[in-house]
Amino acid sequence: MGMQITVGGSLMQSVKALKRFADLNAKVLEIARRLCEVGEPIIRDTHGNHATITTEQTEKGYKLTASGEDILFIEFGAGDMAGVMDTLYDRVPSKVGMGTWSATHAQMYSRYGFWVFGGHIYHYTEPHPAFYYAYKAMVEALPQIAQEVMER
Repeated sequence: MGMQITVGGSLMQSVKALKRFADLNAKVLEIARRLCEVGEPIIRDTHGNHATITTEQTEKGYKLTASGEDILFIEFGAGDMAGVMDTLYDRVPSKVGMGTWSATHAQMYSRYGFWVFGGHIYHYTEPHPAFYYAYKAMVEALPQIAQEVMER
């Protein structure tokens, strides 16, 4: 009397699934890096002329950073428009708001509601929420990137 064992497609599918999850940490890091590659050009288009833009690996993944003096003014606006798009972000620095910079510096906007630059009177500069747009593009790219990485 013998026993017959048949190995069907289900075992092969299980092996294939296990291979997809082999080296999961490296795959998650690759997904994070590739998402930063999606977001970085968007950040660079807005902040590249006045800031240093970097993508760097961290303990937990990757981060995309812009460093410079004018980032908050450009990202969140200034004067009457300062912070009007704050709801797009999870956390906004407390120093973003109408007159917050002026109150501790030139005090022109905080006193008069405008400032003069290059012979022109300004009441605001519009926000250019590059980090929000980058985040949005990264979220949209996530399913495709994750599929590509996980299927290898």
